[in-house]
Amino acid sequence: MGYSLGGLVSRYAVGILHSQKFFERVTPVNFTTMATPHIGLLRYPTWIGSIKNTLGPIFLSRTGKHFFAADNWSNGKSLLEVMSEKDGIFYQGLTKFKNINIYANA
Repeated sequence: MGYSLGGLVSRYAVGILHSQKFFERVTPVNFTTMATPHIGLLRYPTWIGSIKNTLGPIFLSRTGKHFFAADNWSNGKSLLEVMSEKDGIFYQGLTKFKNINIYANA
């Protein structure tokens, strides 16, 4: 189970394990995240939003760049975008789980 950033780290780890064929030897059952920004942080078209979107990646370092999709992880795409591609290792790794539970804040 991953909470917030831990959920993203869990998804990343699942993709790496999948690429190394780990799930051919082990059957995954439950994947659960809580309050994880799977699509990154929302961008609001306000002056506060533009300040947040500019300063967030700077002050939060690498994590901030990932959260705000301001990184260039692969071929001009952010890591979160790459992790959401249906034919990629991160998404395909998740399909190996019997149960996927994603709990969000409202």
